[in-house]
Amino acid sequence: AEGGGYGQDKGRVRYRVVLQFPQGGGAECDGGTFELQPCAIEKCPMKVDCHWGDWSTLSACTTSCGGGMASRSREVVQLPQHGGKRCEKNITMMISECNTEACPSTIRNCEFSIWNDWQGCSLPCGGGQQHRSRIILVEASEGGDPCQGDLQEFKECNMEPCNAEAEIPCVWGQWSRWSACSSLCNGHQERHRSIVTLPQHGGKACSGPQKVVRGCNLDTATCRAEAPRDCEFGAWRGWSACSQLCDGGQRSRDRLIEVHPANMGRPCHGSLDQTEPCNTEVCMGEQRYDCLWKPWEEWEACTQSCNGGQRTRRRSLVDARGHGSACQAGSTMEVAACNTKSCWSLTEVCEWSDWSPYSACSRSCDSGQQTRLRKKSWQSPGYAPEDHLVSRRLFMGEAPHECLGRQKEIRACGLTPCSMASTSVNCQWETWSGWGDCSCSGLQSRHRGISVQAFQGGIPCVGASQDSKSCKPSSSCTSLDVNCTFGGWSSW
Repeated sequence: AEGGGYGQDKGRVRYRVVLQFPQGGGAECDGGTFELQPCAIEKCPMKVDCHWGDWSTLSACTTSCGGGMASRSREVVQLPQHGGKRCEKNITMMISECNTEACPSTIRNCEFSIWNDWQGCSLPCGGGQQHRSRIILVEASEGGDPCQGDLQEFKECNMEPCNAEAEIPCVWGQWSRWSACSSLCNGHQERHRSIVTLPQHGGKACSGPQKVVRGCNLDTATCRAEAPRDCEFGAWRGWSACSQLCDGGQRSRDRLIEVHPANMGRPCHGSLDQTEPCNTEVCMGEQRYDCLWKPWEEWEACTQSCNGGQRTRRRSLVDARGHGSACQAGSTMEVAACNTKSCWSLTEVCEWSDWSPYSACSRSCDSGQQTRLRKKSWQSPGYAPEDHLVSRRLFMGEAPHECLGRQKEIRACGLTPCSMASTSVNCQWETWSGWGDCSCSGLQSRHRGISVQAFQGGIPCVGASQDSKSCKPSSSCTSLDVNCTFGGWSSW
């Protein structure tokens, strides 16, 4: 076709990029990075107006306590086409607070409420029943003791017979199945039953609970994984050979830390080396020098930045000579606790990332639309070493940092009527973005968008909108065999 468009004897193309190059023994990608397909010119359809979709349901809360965020969104389900009416600017995402109750800061045991008053008797005579109930007032946190006991109690009442008719005893129904456990560690579960036949004419009343609760997931792997672990020394190794044959030498022995502390467990206290005198008999013809301990060296770096670590320092000695006295027994190494503050003292806050560039206009004339996005990101409010554990929750101090506002924005573009366009316009690419950081998958990527759409027979853009190349991952990345992976196809 004339004017740079595609005809029946020509085709259209789509692209994809390599998201993951093979590593180690991973498999190569199967297939190419572009495909061709013949196409034909069709008559333009009728005008289509822009139309907003319905709001989605609220998303799950970002946190179970301490103040989270839930969002709902809507999108333009129909963009204007062929001169149709544009959508008015409007909000595409709404964010609201959720689960604002404070998070527990300590281990909390399950607690029942007090019993309610006894309810009225079910029968005026012939043996009725009355009951009272209570609820679980405080759920156990992880590590806390679960509730054990009944949630309802029953007792007989109005036992005097009403008449001489046959007594009908109360009958319980079958117990329901136990409910799911409320926690992966030290939770509780419930089951219940109901009365299928009430007592009549002096029949025996039902006794026993209608609903019971019991502990579950007690001392599970989850509980043990979070339990404090104390530091433990290994056994002393044998004494070394004496440093002198006479006049008082020294010998030493050492031991290692077999179990390092974890999860706020107690650190080790004590020496890792011991030294004592040996061969104290006098050597003939030598000047007397007493054994001397040298000063302690500086403390070494702590083994943990939080949750309790260990640090060590060392000293050495100058051996006695002649008739000098040997050094008193002592340690050449000391161990002390350090950085005992909990790792959970750091708190991240929710912040928006920068807006992405606006996308290419959906139409070059007759009214189109452009969109841009931004994402939530978690930022530390201050300096935090890499080996600190960080809890992701919204900041609850005097100056809250909450992710409120829009996540997606839409603006109008291409407002010139197509009927006013007298000449064809070729498609134009934006410049490539810079190469991103090298990921652990061994891949760097960059992207570009369309700045001007082709219209009036202009030549369309040909090429990929996303590019990638292989790179050398950081030494902190784990080495694995990774197969080659393609990204999704672009539009035709």
